[in-house]
Amino acid sequence: MSSFQVTANLDDCVKFTDTLKIATEGSQYLVRLKAVGIGSTVVCTELASGTLDFGKQVTLRPFSYTFNAENLGRKQLTVTWDNKSECTNISLTLEQNKKNPPLLEQKNTKNSQMLDQKNSKNPPTLEQKKIFSVVPEKAIIKPNSSCAFTLTGLAIIPGLVVEHFRFNVTTTKAVVSNILSVTADISPLQLWLSDTEFTFTQNNSPSGNSQELNRTLNCKNVAELPLHFELSTKPPFLVSHTKCMLQPSESMNVTVGVERQHFEEKQSKVIRGVLDIIYTGTSEREALKLHANVCYPNLDFDTLKLNFGYA
Repeated sequence: MSSFQVTANLDDCVKFTDTLKIATEGSQYLVRLKAVGIGSTVVCTELASGTLDFGKQVTLRPFSYTFNAENLGRKQLTVTWDNKSECTNISLTLEQNKKNPPLLEQKNTKNSQMLDQKNSKNPPTLEQKKIFSVVPEKAIIKPNSSCAFTLTGLAIIPGLVVEHFRFNVTTTKAVVSNILSVTADISPLQLWLSDTEFTFTQNNSPSGNSQELNRTLNCKNVAELPLHFELSTKPPFLVSHTKCMLQPSESMNVTVGVERQHFEEKQSKVIRGVLDIIYTGTSEREALKLHANVCYPNLDFDTLKLNFGYA
């Protein structure tokens, strides 16, 4: 006694019939075969797994992933994408706030402690809009061909984000849907800065000094990914670094200074400027205030001694 295995490779979502002929010496046997294709003929590795994880990303910097969906059938199919997720509510706990300190150091310690105590009882909740999108949202895939889709994310609020996409394939009989869950762990795109502003003083009096024309700014990457940024300012202010890159938890010192000023009228002036911090690949920027006090003596005496003699 022998056994046979019959395999059906279906390339359409319809009913298939056929006849298997088995011929022996002096006889012939007919076996009727029937199979029904269900689902769709579109195959995609990401849809088969049902999940797509972007891992760790940072706010305000777009990230994307491109994948292919292939139509193995004999008919062209129309496919569409729908983001079925609602706005995500992200709770920022006190522990997360301490792990990711603010961009600029808080000087008012008492108020910060009071705010921490309040947040520990009622953690702030932020509403984040949908951050993921697919291009193209609608496509027609011809038989035995594929279509590339690009899924892009851009978040403005840190936190763990999960969104669900529905991939719809329109067949001759029905619409077949698959769910793709997209996740990303978003950390804040930010630097920790040692100062919020710098004030320089150029004292032009005979007994004065002009030593405070350079200051040191410490920058630390508190994000969980490498951070690229640019530093720029306008004369008479100077900065020692223009293009910088910091690994997670890495810090660096930047020298910020001002050129020595000379005014013919010898009048005291205040020069104001900013140090721009621009995050590469984003439209996000920070600004550090700069002040330069150029001081001249207000009074000029022709003598420093008066002798009235005997009166």
